[in-house]
Amino acid sequence: MSNSRNLSTLLGSDGSVKTTKYVDEKGGVAEFVASGILPNGVPVILNNDGTVSKAGQGSIPITEAIPAGNTATFNTSSANSLVATFDPNTANRFALAYSDGGANNQVKIIIGEVTGTTLTFGTAATVHGTSKIGGLAVAFDPNVVDNLVVVFATVNNTVSAKVATVSDKVVTIPGGDYGTIYHTAALRSEYTEISFDPNIAGKFVLVFQDTHNSSYGIAQIGNISGTTVTFGPSHIFQSLTTKPRAVAFDPNTANRFVIQYGTSGGVSHIIADVTGTSISWGTPSTLSSVSGEYGFSFDPSTVGKFIAIYSDQSNNAYGTAIVGMISTSLPATISYGTPVVYFPNAGPQYTGISCDPSTPGKFVVTYRDSSNAGNGTVIVGTTSGTTISFGSPVVVNTGDCYGNAIAFNPHTAGQFITAHMPTAPYSGQAVVNQMGSSISLDSNLTSNNFIGMSSSTYADAESATIVLAGAVSDNQTGLTTNSVYYVLEDGTLSTTADALNVEAGRAISSTSLLLTSEAGAAGADGSDGIQGVQGIQGAAGLGIQFLGQVATIGDLPTGSNTQGDAYIVQADDSLHVWDGSSAWVSGGSIQGPQGIQGVQGNVGSAGAAGADGEAGAAGADAATGADFVASGALPDGTPVILNADGTVTSVQTVTITPETVPKGSSVIPNSTLQRHTDFAFDPNESGKFVHVHTHTWGGSGYAVVGTRSSTNVSYSSFPGVQYDLGGGWNKAQFIKVSFDPNTPNSFVIAWSDARDGQNTTSQFYAIAGIRSGNTLTFGSRTLVYNSPYSGKNVQVAFDPNNAGKFVMAFHQQGSSGSTSEMFVAAGSVSGTTVTTAAPISVGLGGYMDGLDFDTNVSGRFAISYADSTSATGLSGQSNTGNAGAVMLGTLSGNVITLGTAYRYSVIANGFSWGVAYGDLAFDPNYPDRLLVAYTHVATTNGNLKVLTLSGTTVVSEGARHTWNNERFESVSLAFNPSKAGQFVVSGAEHKDPFSNYKSVLKVGQIAENGTSISTSTEVLTAGVTTEQNVVFDPSNPGVFLHYYIDSNNSNRGMYRQGQLAVVGTNLTADNFIGMSSATYADGATANITLAGSVSDNQSGLTIGATHYVQGDGSISTVSDSPAVNIGKSLSATKLLLKGI
Repeated sequence: MSNSRNLSTLLGSDGSVKTTKYVDEKGGVAEFVASGILPNGVPVILNNDGTVSKAGQGSIPITEAIPAGNTATFNTSSANSLVATFDPNTANRFALAYSDGGANNQVKIIIGEVTGTTLTFGTAATVHGTSKIGGLAVAFDPNVVDNLVVVFATVNNTVSAKVATVSDKVVTIPGGDYGTIYHTAALRSEYTEISFDPNIAGKFVLVFQDTHNSSYGIAQIGNISGTTVTFGPSHIFQSLTTKPRAVAFDPNTANRFVIQYGTSGGVSHIIADVTGTSISWGTPSTLSSVSGEYGFSFDPSTVGKFIAIYSDQSNNAYGTAIVGMISTSLPATISYGTPVVYFPNAGPQYTGISCDPSTPGKFVVTYRDSSNAGNGTVIVGTTSGTTISFGSPVVVNTGDCYGNAIAFNPHTAGQFITAHMPTAPYSGQAVVNQMGSSISLDSNLTSNNFIGMSSSTYADAESATIVLAGAVSDNQTGLTTNSVYYVLEDGTLSTTADALNVEAGRAISSTSLLLTSEAGAAGADGSDGIQGVQGIQGAAGLGIQFLGQVATIGDLPTGSNTQGDAYIVQADDSLHVWDGSSAWVSGGSIQGPQGIQGVQGNVGSAGAAGADGEAGAAGADAATGADFVASGALPDGTPVILNADGTVTSVQTVTITPETVPKGSSVIPNSTLQRHTDFAFDPNESGKFVHVHTHTWGGSGYAVVGTRSSTNVSYSSFPGVQYDLGGGWNKAQFIKVSFDPNTPNSFVIAWSDARDGQNTTSQFYAIAGIRSGNTLTFGSRTLVYNSPYSGKNVQVAFDPNNAGKFVMAFHQQGSSGSTSEMFVAAGSVSGTTVTTAAPISVGLGGYMDGLDFDTNVSGRFAISYADSTSATGLSGQSNTGNAGAVMLGTLSGNVITLGTAYRYSVIANGFSWGVAYGDLAFDPNYPDRLLVAYTHVATTNGNLKVLTLSGTTVVSEGARHTWNNERFESVSLAFNPSKAGQFVVSGAEHKDPFSNYKSVLKVGQIAENGTSISTSTEVLTAGVTTEQNVVFDPSNPGVFLHYYIDSNNSNRGMYRQGQLAVVGTNLTADNFIGMSSATYADGATANITLAGSVSDNQSGLTIGATHYVQGDGSISTVSDSPAVNIGKSLSATKLLLKGI
């Protein structure tokens, strides 16, 4: 068998060995005529006519037109809770869902169509035949043509869903408006959102606030079969009072959605992954110090990217936008870019956001511009990475819009509709808008026409130098060294190939790209040629004549050789053959492949031990840390952050805003005498409140809009609007006001009217109002109770968990103890109409000074009063007389159910009455905890007590805390919603009935999970009357207003502000750097254990568990916000730090 091979593959025509040489230099360029402009450094294609063009897509520009058409009216009465959605399956078709104020707030759907810049509508269909209470959401199924789902809640119903079918602009509700509805396991909720899975037909996620379960945040997976809906189990994603505002499936990651929701701690996002109807949750990611209106929308052009909007409480409650990015690594986490203001005024209202699915990086925000007559307004935003920029705001509806909805048309780039509910007159309106955009043309890039890169900028028809394959294009930017780049269909470069898979080259620096190939693909095989004529037979070839072997090549014979002579060269076992002229040519090795291993032989005897080798050089110490300058003391083993100046600080809680009580001087908004005053903040707009009063002794009732800024308090006008018109004496007394936190700008005023002018008989009234800017609009007053006795002590409060529902409490003072009686009545508000149920008796007594709803338990409220009934059947202490008492009740619809009175303080021997002038408040941050304030007449001092609750029963009480040793009248109590257990108590102090009053105010704190109370040093103001009140601004953390009437200043009403400390953490999602290796003083050089090293000065770790830094600098196996994973414990004292 011959061991020769084809030597022609190894030799050139002259017999030399063939070689390939790579030349690393700039070269490989050619001149072409440019067809169109060629920007500097762009990929270039070769056209069929030999010219070159920029690779990518052309486009046709579209001019911005906001609004693009005329406003179209789809409803002639109010359209509340507006939501909008486009049909992804039918071009230019969309749906609007709303609560129709002209039809008893029934839920309705109407189908609209966009034709150019014109909107046309079909006929509205009623989804359900009872009035809507609670949240409303609607969405088309992207995988089932003509199907949409509406989620809503009705009176006494659960959160419910219906499937509707659409044909052209006609909506069909199976079974009609009283047809079958499909319920979840929750009671009605104001916060209901829905999103369809883009990858699975009929599957959607529903999120809501479950008012039946402590208002927790709940998610359920729904599935549609035909027009039937089934729900999976309820999943709690947040065990606090939660307000879900948006949910959306990630368009680029299968089975994943994100929820945006609000709690008392701010606005958060949480990632969820779905398997069937099961949900697994990520760690919530919280935007600090935010509140008010919020929402978010995914940018489908970038994996994991969304834009969120919110009111930034740390920046004057301005409307703000921020980019969120979901990590590609698991477990998935969220990081945020830099916030950007889109509305430089406090508290934008009725906001909405939507990303354009056709234009990468573009989105639109819609909102009610409270600084511009409440106009419906939009603003276009652009993102580049995590950076946001905005255009100028544009008004699209001038009708003072209480309701704004937005949806992009997925079939037309840049086109979107906005829907609004203007109030002058109330109606539902919509308009089409066109964002500046472009229509993309097909790409000119193919799999084989890429030729190189433009070496400079060239004009159309100019001679252009193109860098070709094998050369270096050195006019690039932002390349990642050693990465392979591909030309995409749009002409850009990317490290990820698209469907064309056109490789451009490999980056050899951030600015230089070595072009690795032209894109020309192999051509198709040609057809076979015709058979040629057979040639003549050639001469016999010469064979190889093996002559032996030699030791080396140098030993081969040099003379008298014949072509075909062959020898084996032993040095490399190669065959060498004489070429017949002048050289020996190697035929390669004659050695065959290695054989299989033979059987192992017996082990030989051990050899003698060799001498020890020389010791090697000492290795370098492992890198365990780095030195920094400590900013502040660093305890041993504590988590450390890196500061902007390069120093390090221990992770710790920090004061964001210091406590200042009082803050600034007292302010007199108006110089007129006032009596029977109260005020309440509007939770829907920062700093706005309504003040009620009589501005003469025993006069009519007036209301005025107030504005609180950081340095001032002012009224819009004075005395304001008289609301108690309607006949009678119009002598308003004991006036109270409360805002509905669930219905924007809606409030109720309650009062007693001395109908005979002498206050021997009275009538109790309620009236509803709407605030729009500085304007108040009222309905007609409603008579709640007609009393044959004088009226006293009116209270009113809205249920924070049930929109439009309130309780009014009042006291009639008769001629004897048997006719001094307290009552409560349930009330409802729709627009400016008040309806009330018949009052029910609480019992005999007086001083009905406190009424509050529990934010943590739906429908639960409490009242405080002096109980004069016999102790028989009462809980708590058993003395008779005017004992301090509380009564717990529940409100369900318009039905009140009262518990049993509980006496927390009694009279002492020798006194005819015991407790008077008090208040109460539920702790919003601790469930089942109620604080009462009262004056104990026997000891003439001001006291506080914590009561622990279960349902409508007081189960225990804490020790009495005396916060002042004087008698009080007109005590006021308010919890700080921003800090658990912290409150402010104020009162009008005097030592006997004939002395002058002083206003006294203190800050208090209830022990965590306890009942003990501590209070601060008092703040005094001399010369006040008995009227005073303290209320926290819900839009500004830690800020409260204290109102009092100054008897030393002509009985003028005065305000003073207070700022309680706002506490946060210095830890962010990305500033943790490592652990302190020892204890260091401020300014000392500190060695910090960094990522990848072991911190061995810990204690009490859970072995093998992942640990997280907490906001206060402690370490836990439970993630905090922000979620910072620092590593895994190797032992109880050693922590392997995670890569940072």
